[in-house]
Formats: sequence, structure tokens, C-alpha cells
Amino acid sequence: MVVKGDYAYISSGFVDDDGRLKGSLYVVEISTPIALTVVGVYEMVSWPNDLAMLGDYIYVIEQYGSLEVIDVSAPSAPAKINGISVSLFEPRDLAVGDNYIYIVDWEGVHIIDVSVLANPVEVELYDTLADGYAVTVSKGYAYIAEGEDGPVGLEWGRLGVVDVSQPMSPAVVGSYDTGRIATDVVVAGDIAYVTDGECEFGAAACWGDMRIMDVSNPTIPTQLGIYSLTDIEAEWPVNQSWFASSVAVVGNYAYVAGGSYCARPGDEYGLRVIDISNPATPTTVGVMKAEADVVPWAGHGVTAVGHYAYVAAGDSGLRVIDVSGPTSPIEVGFCEMTGTVQDVEVVDGYAYVAAGSAGLRVIDVSDPTAPAEVGFYGATGSAWDVAVSGSHVYIATDMGLRVVDVSDPAFPTEVGFYDTGHAGGVAVADGYVYIVGSDGLFILKVVLLQE
Repeated sequence: MVVKGDYAYISSGFVDDDGRLKGSLYVVEISTPIALTVVGVYEMVSWPNDLAMLGDYIYVIEQYGSLEVIDVSAPSAPAKINGISVSLFEPRDLAVGDNYIYIVDWEGVHIIDVSVLANPVEVELYDTLADGYAVTVSKGYAYIAEGEDGPVGLEWGRLGVVDVSQPMSPAVVGSYDTGRIATDVVVAGDIAYVTDGECEFGAAACWGDMRIMDVSNPTIPTQLGIYSLTDIEAEWPVNQSWFASSVAVVGNYAYVAGGSYCARPGDEYGLRVIDISNPATPTTVGVMKAEADVVPWAGHGVTAVGHYAYVAAGDSGLRVIDVSGPTSPIEVGFCEMTGTVQDVEVVDGYAYVAAGSAGLRVIDVSDPTAPAEVGFYGATGSAWDVAVSGSHVYIATDMGLRVVDVSDPAFPTEVGFYDTGHAGGVAVADGYVYIVGSDGLFILKVVLLQE
């Protein structure tokens, strides 16, 4: 609500009989406080999230991303001003002043010049980061898989690019909208590989892609090709396709982990091997299939070392896949464990597994056919992502960053922590730790204390 003179201008939202979000602007005369009178009504496009007033105009931001400007110079006949077209995503807050309006949405703060109402011009976007799910660093830039969950059709995600060449003053310099929540990103040379996905749990339906992006100019990521997991030629029932949760790249192959909300023995599941030698036309060369007596598993995270792909398979533990024959990947080993396995990194014969509420698990994979747990660390908060540098493992958890010394893999020991709030992804590069989560990007300096 805003008030000017003898009138209050009130926005109100409701859901109609068809389940659509609707809204109205009510103009209420308040000159006699004990006898309020509605003198005008304006029907809006969708549910209003906020409004502000400048002169004789009411500015309203709406759930589905529209900005409406309403002329209330005649309070009994509020009327829309034509020609307003601004691209927003679930705008949440609005302020006005000096012929400018300031709108906060999932992308950041939009500053829009409305001195000419029929031709509003966005003059600045102060870019902010959404929830971060993964981060990687290459050539002085941090690439972040971001996204926000919401009602079906209103999920939002992107690849965010942050210049971290000056770690004390990082700046968002580029982005690419993925539509769905971006779940993972890796960079090889001047190409970024980004997975995205979403699920409609009530309908047991999932959608997902892997996008191949040219980042030779990081400020303008450009899509080279896309691999859709939504309409794969498999035995999935209608509307039960894949979401994509993670990607690893070795040579001319991308290994994409994911799954379906509804999986069955015999379905294609867990891991897909994709030929990326031609970025414009990525193609499937191999898939995993569950044996008839094997409970299907969904891939949450994946890494590839040598001839093996290691998949963090949620409730199904760690799966080891022989990909020496890319057209026929074969599971050769697995390790069951407590917790929901979210991510894995493999270094020098050990797999370091982020196992959700079960913390960090250290698995000996020197014999890939017989992986065995040799140590664990019960992280404070659920463990979502891991990065390994030297003899230390950096864990992104619900409670921020935990640093664990694994010089003796049988006895992992916490040696440091930093509270960043909920953390979803972690990377280590050039003496810095990069953490993303619900509060944006944190850049931390690694200082190893000497005894």
C-alpha cells in the first residue's frame, strides 16, 4: 500500500478458479477514516509483489515478471500506461525516486529510467548471485552454477561469471540464462560445460540439459551446442525423462550424471557418455543400464580419472564405472555407505566422498573393482561438495567450509573452518578457496598454520 493525500492505493492478489495468479489495485478514499470508500479498481496481469508511487503514477511489479505503470491522476478511473516492457524474473521489491525506479529480482537490482513513460530504459543492472550449486575457477574467472527453485515453470538458473583476478574485489562480469536450475559446471580450455535440471515431483517428471558454452570471452558466454536429456530415446514412460546433476570432461567425452524421479530396473539411468568432439552436435555414445535385480540409482556427482568414472549415487553409495569402452560403460565396483552421497573427488587412489549427513567418507579405490571405506569425518552439517588440494579436503556443508587433513586417510582430522552459511559448491585454486551457496560467493585465503 502507498498513501497520497486523501487516497490509499492497495494491491491485492488472489488465485482464480483455474489456479491462475491474479491481482487488483484498489483506490480507497480515506478522507473520512471511519467511512472508507473504494472509488476505483484496476485489474492487473498477475499477482502483485510490490508497488510504489511517483507523481500521479503507481508502479507495480508482478509475480510473472511484468512491470505495470498505472495513471491515477483520476482516482476513480485508474488507467494503464502503454509501452512498458521490462524483462524481470519474479521481482520482489520496488522503490522509486527522481524519474528512476529500482527493482530487485533474482538477477539483482534493475535501475530503470522512466522519465519517458512510454519508453522506459534500463540504465544499469547491479548483478547479484543466486543460490550457488557448483563453482570452478579458470584463468582468473570463477564460473558458478546458480539457480532458484520455485513453482513449476518458474524455476530459474544461469551460468554466472565472476572476475576473481583481484580476489579482494570480485565482480560479476557475465552470465547466461539456462532456464532451469544450473547444477554443475566444468571448464576445459575456452569451453564450459553446464548441466541443468528440474523435477515436478507430483507428476514424477524431470527435465534437464547439458549446455556447451564458448567462454573465450568470459563476459559474453555463448552457447555452442546443447544436449537434451528431456526427450532421450530410452525406455522412460512419457514425462519421466532425466534431470542432469553433474558433469565431468576428459578428452572428447563428457560424463553426465543424473536420473529420474521414477526409475526402474532396466531403465537407462545414472550415467551417460557423450561425444563432445563436435561441440555443436554432442551425441550419446554410451549409457548405463540397471541389471534386472539391481535397484536403480541416480547420479548426484561425477568425476573421471583414467579409464574410470566415479559416480556419487545418492542413497546407492559410490559407483565405479569402467569407461575404457565409451560405447559400453560397465559398473565394476560399488561401495555402500550411510548418508546420501552428493559428490566425489578421486586423488592418488582415494575417493573423497561428500555423503550428506554422513559427512566425509574416504574410500580406497586403488582396486576399482573392490572400493573400500578406510576413514571418515563426521562433518558439522550435511556435506554437499568436496575439493582436494594436497593433503587437505575442503568440504562445502550446511554450516559453511570445513577443512580436513587427510595426510593419514584412515584418520581424517578437521584443521579449519569458516562459517559462510549454507554452502553448495567449493573449488580451490592458487591458494584461494571459492565457496558458493545461499549467500553468494566467498573467496577465502588459505593460511596453513605451522606448529
